[in-house]
Amino acid sequence: RLEIDKAFHVELFKYCEEKNILFLSTCYDEDSLNLLVELGVPAIKIASTDTTNLLFLEKVAKAGKPVILSTGMCSLLEIEQAYQCLKENGCKELALLKCTSNYPTDPKEVNLRAMETLKQSFDAIIGFSDHTEGVGASPYAVAMGASIIEKHFTLDKNLEGPDHQASLSPDELTLLVKEIRKVEQMLGSNEITPTTSEKETKKALQKCLVSKVDLKKGDTVTRENITAKRTGGRGVSALDFYNVLGATLICDLPQNSPIEESHLDKVMK
Repeated sequence: RLEIDKAFHVELFKYCEEKNILFLSTCYDEDSLNLLVELGVPAIKIASTDTTNLLFLEKVAKAGKPVILSTGMCSLLEIEQAYQCLKENGCKELALLKCTSNYPTDPKEVNLRAMETLKQSFDAIIGFSDHTEGVGASPYAVAMGASIIEKHFTLDKNLEGPDHQASLSPDELTLLVKEIRKVEQMLGSNEITPTTSEKETKKALQKCLVSKVDLKKGDTVTRENITAKRTGGRGVSALDFYNVLGATLICDLPQNSPIEESHLDKVMK
């Protein structure tokens, strides 16, 4: 009573093309698989209910499309068997979605760390099928490396069917996408270097060497007569402390004066 027929699939597919939306649909049997292939979908989505259905997975693999496979209710061994079946029957591109098949999923049973196990165990794209309430676990999954997020949404949570109450409203879906985009921004780069804005902050907050007492020309720099303070970026960085030790001053320096390289008789390394 709740499935959508071929005509409605065709209508949805055309609408998605007009709106530049990637159309996907989950097939549950050979007829629906053939319909999706006929429509020209870019990938085949397989629900957790069929992850252990090797007879069906053979047919899916032979369709020659990339496959997105949910892994709810499965042990690692069962996922390995599904993976091997798909690969051995011609599937060249495969994504595995970490999934807990409860609607909604209790946060204690989400187990996002299992995505790491999937990454280490399989040559596949790793994603997350999220059945938690509201925006839920999806942004955290993205932070942990999920490349695909699957989330149910509905136009009306009071509609007939098992998923509507646990699905997102359109407004909640918009919020989810915004939160994921924010996480993607926050993930940034794996390069460790001061950001553009930090370069100015660095001048204000990182400490430089200053004279602890009044110093005279010819005095030797020691641990006892210098210290580190915030100077607004003026002077030798406290990071060069060891290079400065033992240097001779070539001018007088009052107490609390930033020590410049030009004040010393040796060139900094």
